[in-house]
Amino acid sequence: MLQLHRATVFGRPRPRAGSGLGRLCQRGYLVDCSKIYLDRSSSGGFVSRARAKIRRGETLELGVVRLLPVEGSRCPLVLPWSGSRWASGSGCLQFYHATSQPEEASAKVVPTGEEQFVVIALRDIEPHEELVRLDETLHSRGFAAQPSAQVSNGAGEESRWIDCSKVEARPDAWGGVGVYATQRISSGELVERGVVQPLPVDGNICQYVFTWSEDRSVWATGSGCSVFYNASLDGSENTSMTRHLEDETFEIFALRDIEKGEELTHLYKSIEWRSCFRELKAIRDDALQRKTLDNERAEFTEYWADHSSPTIETMMLDTDAASIDKLERPEILSQIPSVAGKDVLELGAGIGRFSGLLARKARRVVAVDFVAAACAENRHANAEQKNLEVIQADVTALQLEPTSFDLVFSNWLFMYLTDEECRELAAKLLGWLRPGGHLFFRESCFHASGNAARRFNPTKYRTPEQLLGRRGVACGHVWGLVEGEEKHRPLFTYTNNMNTHGFQANVVITGATACATAAAFKAPHRHRLLAPPRHKRHRYSQFFSDALADGFRYQLSGTNFVESYAKLKGNMHQYWFRWQKVSPANKRHLMMLQTGQYAPAKILRYEKIYGRGYIYTGGDEISQKLVDLGQPNLQPGASVLDVGCGAGGTAYYLASHCPGIFVHGANWSSEMASFNAGRLPQVPSELRARVSFELTPECGVPENELRYPPNIFDLVVIRETFMYLEPEDKAVILRKVKKMLRPGGRVLIIDYCRGRPALSQTFQSHIRRWHYDCSSPAELEELLAHHFEVSLAEDHTQDFIKYMEEGLARIEENLGPSTWKVGQMDLDNSQEKIQDALKGLPEEVQKEASEAAMEKLKLYKASIESDIEIQKEDYHWVKDTWSLERQAAMDGDLLTTIEHTVTATLASVLPTTPMASVLRRPKARPRPRLRTCRWMRVRCAEGNVVVRMGGLSEVPKGVAKPWSHARRVLEKQGLVLLRGLLPKDAVACARTRLLTELKQLKAVGAGAELSPECAEGEALPEVQAVLEHAALFDATARGSNCL
Repeated sequence: MLQLHRATVFGRPRPRAGSGLGRLCQRGYLVDCSKIYLDRSSSGGFVSRARAKIRRGETLELGVVRLLPVEGSRCPLVLPWSGSRWASGSGCLQFYHATSQPEEASAKVVPTGEEQFVVIALRDIEPHEELVRLDETLHSRGFAAQPSAQVSNGAGEESRWIDCSKVEARPDAWGGVGVYATQRISSGELVERGVVQPLPVDGNICQYVFTWSEDRSVWATGSGCSVFYNASLDGSENTSMTRHLEDETFEIFALRDIEKGEELTHLYKSIEWRSCFRELKAIRDDALQRKTLDNERAEFTEYWADHSSPTIETMMLDTDAASIDKLERPEILSQIPSVAGKDVLELGAGIGRFSGLLARKARRVVAVDFVAAACAENRHANAEQKNLEVIQADVTALQLEPTSFDLVFSNWLFMYLTDEECRELAAKLLGWLRPGGHLFFRESCFHASGNAARRFNPTKYRTPEQLLGRRGVACGHVWGLVEGEEKHRPLFTYTNNMNTHGFQANVVITGATACATAAAFKAPHRHRLLAPPRHKRHRYSQFFSDALADGFRYQLSGTNFVESYAKLKGNMHQYWFRWQKVSPANKRHLMMLQTGQYAPAKILRYEKIYGRGYIYTGGDEISQKLVDLGQPNLQPGASVLDVGCGAGGTAYYLASHCPGIFVHGANWSSEMASFNAGRLPQVPSELRARVSFELTPECGVPENELRYPPNIFDLVVIRETFMYLEPEDKAVILRKVKKMLRPGGRVLIIDYCRGRPALSQTFQSHIRRWHYDCSSPAELEELLAHHFEVSLAEDHTQDFIKYMEEGLARIEENLGPSTWKVGQMDLDNSQEKIQDALKGLPEEVQKEASEAAMEKLKLYKASIESDIEIQKEDYHWVKDTWSLERQAAMDGDLLTTIEHTVTATLASVLPTTPMASVLRRPKARPRPRLRTCRWMRVRCAEGNVVVRMGGLSEVPKGVAKPWSHARRVLEKQGLVLLRGLLPKDAVACARTRLLTELKQLKAVGAGAELSPECAEGEALPEVQAVLEHAALFDATARGSNCL
């Protein structure tokens, strides 16, 4: 068996210096037991016997020992070896009887090297005589001499139990011992047969023993050369061992034709679970991965050799490419950040569809593609762009200077890369980007989008939604059966969320096995059966989330499907992604990630409790309450902002129950954002046109987030979101929300609140664990009153308790013990069905297909059992958490409130205190076609107010100063200036009182002059007002533009 002290290069062990093994004899090199055979003893075991007469001093056999982690005082079957170590021997040595009396012994083991031995005859030995070795430690170890067996006549028995004549053990090329063929061996031919000797060792610690029981509790060493077969590291094993557990015998057969001198290797099945093989498994996995990468890279090279014509139809693999390009290219360009004066790297540039457009604005563009014809066409088509450099290269081998680009752009690239290549390239790109730089890429999902004919298709189509229910076949999801040879992987490999879970075709049944399984289960044989093992998901889904470079990471800033493809081809399977290189997440963001609360599997778990689309209590019932409270602001054409929209349940409910409204959801979790993007194509088109989502990863606090025009929303919903914000961030969000609301707009807030000043220790620990920041109802109302008029504050704690009780019932129903069943999977009956389906095929094919199918079914069952264990953990955790929060609400520690606020109107905000002074502009020479401007500073109890009024008449002489100058003048006086228009109804509300007060200022205002419109009480065409402590208005009438 393989020695684990070897290093590895390209999946093969590296030679170890000074092995000390040499050619010890002409036949068999290190192992030669040709003078001995094995026979059954009367007790049912095996004994060694001489084939022919052997003279005193003659060599009986030679071999190699394996040092074992066992105490000699526990087992008489092991040999003392160099001090206090104990060993088992190769060949037939393990089956010699042992005695401590020299006169009873016929042979003696003599060490010849570090791990080599010869057995010397102590006297003449007759044919078929049992061999007894001298072990002088046997008595001191507390063991008596082993009884001898009856003499055998040996007729026809010499090769019955052991035969290793076709193989030899000799030093391999990597410093250990290997087994090699001494003659040509045909496929299916017997290579070696032998017997085993059970030993009291733990095979999880010792790699030199075989598993010899179904429950993995018995371990054994083998005869002949069996313990020296090395493991195949790259799936190219050429032998297979058949074990007969009851008889303690084995047979080794050739899996293919084996040439003389070729090394013989096994597939170590126990490599998957034996801890002593951990290093070997890593070597094997690395070798298989490299082999897979090489094969897949060769497939992609061949694929693009078929599609190397430098035309737009070939690049887009669609005969309608020209018409699609007219809409698709502008849409893609509209989603990338500004490239003006920037350095851009374009990967997979093809014929340069985007290269020239990027080069017209960027400072420098480096376009890379590995198809020579495409690169030549790119250079020709964009020859006038001197700042464009076209490089023919494989992106996986590309080496560039760190922090040398502001944008990395690719259009259809990662779908042509393997998993490992995606992972490695993601890390490289992060290093090439400058801090704050962006990565933008677009991919095809689910399946091929173009209609071009293809000889074969190795493209890896990911899916934007992760179906993590039961297994595909078991739950009926689309992932159960996959047509043809297309390979599907989760699109969450493209998102930074996905801390866990991804699909991988681990249980794949192909060829004869597919026929057997398909026939047995009445499934079409053209399909492949997929099962997504959990142990693969975590690693598979983190191409970008795992990438780090000098303390920087990726942050998802946007994703959606390509709308032009949806419009022209009804295809919503084209997705784009925009990432940004950012510094490590802030402390609170890291804490939220550590909870793992919004990983895809956790989202689906919440949906089992609250309903589809909900990760918070109340589900549709709370959404309906929001509809009722916001009804005046939910008329057709209204716009709604859902801050912290979660999995989109509230947004979809509002849009579906309020015809004609538009809902925009803002999420702070990239997991949620990608989750919603993946589900969006499943939504009916009419509803999808009125619902959109956006990622604001820093909770909407920075200036660049939640950046919408003023007066854009009629209603803002904040559902169970404030509790995740720091106190100062809550005020920032409210200030932004106030600016975005139209006059008379409403804010609906549902949140957890602290029920009393002194919370119980249990609940305090709970909110610290989940990093909640719960204000008291009074504190929340006071915060809202700074910005809005609070018209309703309701305590919904009793409803919350009801929702939690309903949630506990659904936890029992969907996650509880009643669901912990593997299902009716009778493997014995399945094997019979498979064998019946294979009747008529050659016997060898039947056997191979049946064994392979059963192995896959066992893996499938084991994977389901693993899922159940994880579901049990989820069940206990969820049940404890829900019970704790319900009890906290019942004890008064936790409250749930609904706050209903409205924005103030102009009439309620303009000061009622008489104005004290007026600031006016001096007269100036008129300039045609400009607005007149009059500025008044009004001092009142609430602060300073600036009012600007004017018409479309000419500006007086010398007044035409820019807005920036006017702003600086006002700022020196502690005032704030904002520009905009007010709706006419708001003007009408304030007109009468405002004009009355203006007329009183003639004498006070140092010769102030009023326009004729004001003096006569006419309607003001525009009014602007700003409070010093907060923006009063920065509003635009619906459909109008800012000044």
